[in-house]
Amino acid sequence: MFEKTYAMIEHICSRYICPILYFSFLPIGLSFRREIRLSMNRPVSINKISDSFRKRNQISEKDVLQLIDYIKSRQRIGFFRFNRSSKNNALYALIRVISEKNNLLTEKIYQNYFSEVFDSRCERFMVVINNRNCDYRNSMDILNYFPSSDWKSARQKDVTSGLTKSISTIKKAPIGWQPNIHSSYLEKRGIHFSHLISKETEKSNLVIIGKINNFEELDYNSALCCFKFKDKDAQIINLSQANANAIGLSYSKAVKSYKYLKTDPNGFFIVDFTPPESCELVEVSFQTWNAVDGSVVLDNRLYFFHYDNENWLKSMNILSERMTEWFDDEEWPQFISTFYENQVIDRLELVEINDLTSEITSLNIGIKNNYLVQKLLYFTEVYRITNQPHKITLQVLNDLFDSKPKNVLNLEVIRFLMKNRATLINREAVIFTLRLVEIELVNSEEKYIGELTLYCSKLNTYLGNLSESLFVMKKNEKKLQNINSKGFLKSYVRRMKVLEQSFNLLDNEFKFQDFNSEKYTPNGGIIYLLHNSLPYHSGGYACRSHGLLRGLVEQGMDMHPMTRLCYPWDMNGFRELEFVDHNYVDSIKYSHSLDIFDGYRTTNPVNYIYRYARQVIQKGQEHKVSIIHAASNHRNGLASILAAKNLNIPCIYEVRGFWEITRISREPEWAYTDQFRLEEKLETTACKLADQVLTLNVAMKNELIRRGVDENKIEIIPNGVDCQRFTPLKKD
Repeated sequence: MFEKTYAMIEHICSRYICPILYFSFLPIGLSFRREIRLSMNRPVSINKISDSFRKRNQISEKDVLQLIDYIKSRQRIGFFRFNRSSKNNALYALIRVISEKNNLLTEKIYQNYFSEVFDSRCERFMVVINNRNCDYRNSMDILNYFPSSDWKSARQKDVTSGLTKSISTIKKAPIGWQPNIHSSYLEKRGIHFSHLISKETEKSNLVIIGKINNFEELDYNSALCCFKFKDKDAQIINLSQANANAIGLSYSKAVKSYKYLKTDPNGFFIVDFTPPESCELVEVSFQTWNAVDGSVVLDNRLYFFHYDNENWLKSMNILSERMTEWFDDEEWPQFISTFYENQVIDRLELVEINDLTSEITSLNIGIKNNYLVQKLLYFTEVYRITNQPHKITLQVLNDLFDSKPKNVLNLEVIRFLMKNRATLINREAVIFTLRLVEIELVNSEEKYIGELTLYCSKLNTYLGNLSESLFVMKKNEKKLQNINSKGFLKSYVRRMKVLEQSFNLLDNEFKFQDFNSEKYTPNGGIIYLLHNSLPYHSGGYACRSHGLLRGLVEQGMDMHPMTRLCYPWDMNGFRELEFVDHNYVDSIKYSHSLDIFDGYRTTNPVNYIYRYARQVIQKGQEHKVSIIHAASNHRNGLASILAAKNLNIPCIYEVRGFWEITRISREPEWAYTDQFRLEEKLETTACKLADQVLTLNVAMKNELIRRGVDENKIEIIPNGVDCQRFTPLKKD
């Protein structure tokens, strides 16, 4: 009886007495007094609030905006707490009414309030309204905020269907689309945008320009720009790591295709990539990664534009016009000039130098920014000279440096030379660049010390001067430890380990590790370790390997050729290839492994050999092989010996050449470097520890004996020719 009486009193109070009290104590001058009172009722009726708004003869935009400001600023009204739920009730009902007459005002209400406050009822209603008005882009943006559900899936199908139908009829501006956003704090869930790819832009590059307001706090990998690509049927286009790299993006299993937001000194970032084939919708998400949620602020200036490599000059001139509209003269050159420089560097490998020079002089970037044209022309000349190794002398390079325009900084020249692969294959060009770096290290600001130190160390390594490379790293160690950049610290630590381990190998013997590998009964198979192979390379090394393999297979041998760890994905020109664990060439199966992505060039030498050996052990256990046969150089040799010792089977090392001596023929100075001594020592170690050594001729055998290799285990197997494939021609 008591419970029934209590329930009746509660019903009367909540339905009749409380609303009267709410209404009585609300400020008398308050606009929309009745609607606010209804929004505070419990249970609430959105229909009643909406009907109350409809009864008003006219609701002006001014009244609406004043109401929003009033609601946003108030925590209490009269004697009553005006909570978030009540505020949402009032404005959701208002949006429903306004949408019947004024779509623009509806959008304004939504942007002024609900873009900051998530209310699923309003978000759903806005999706319906946008779909009704064929504004599918906004619908897609809103849907991105919803957790997965049947309703979301159904609406996404509606939106995608609408987008697909409208793609052929909606003409999007290829340059300069700016999403309607406010400055926003980035979080893990991300801020999402959708961008349509039209027929006019389907084969062009997409560039996103934006700004981080508190960029001084933006550290390496603090924030990401993530991407999803969809085809005309709204199906996600799945990309592998190689596919993502090929279009200019990075890849991880966690977020798939992405780019780190790397800012310039003013906080601007540029993301440049090519959408994959058959892509008709790009979904972009800006989110934090290592940064704390809310610590990174995305500016409201965010620009999307396309450019076409086939019509590069026109695209760049249109971009310049947009830059003038979007940014002031002092602001834009500092970050867009880097974009132009990267464009020119990429274009140097696509077009003739003279054609590119003509394109650069035709760039229309304004009188105030003519210095950029001078810089681009100078970089083009640097590229032309450094790509003619036979003509490079220090005098030529010094003259080139003396002709540098005054507005081009030494550091800019150094960065360009370090990006240019031609610089690093010519000794004179490396020495010239190293001198520039050493001068700049003395005079540079502290913020560039880390970058210049790594350059100096790398250039000394190219010259074979490992001791100088390590010295410069340790000399600036205290200054470098103060650099607050995880990216730099990662590179610094990795380089120090490589150098220290290299010197450890020079001073001590190579240590073999027992992996406690499972043993087996061998069945006669042979693993053949190779530095490179068909189909990726077709030089003498690869062709010799293939010829030997074919001959051995014809003799009934069970051969298992295997390329070195990470080959060819650790080499320029191959990093974008999708990984495959094997290739067939003439029915011969070449196996590949990819345990680490850096490869031997940037990995600690001992760690690389240990990882490589583990892969060989696994292959040996899989096929129960009897012999491991490795061809030059010592990386294959040492990995094969380590694997063979762990499996208790013999190892053969085939010395096809002394690579350290080959370089002396081009660079006599190489014979006096640390790197030469290291390579000579490791090559000799591999020969001494192998059970059998094969080489090509008597001169090579004598060199091995001179180095201390047991003469009795060296056999000569000279190069040969397949007389059925190659027949002598008659003298003409």
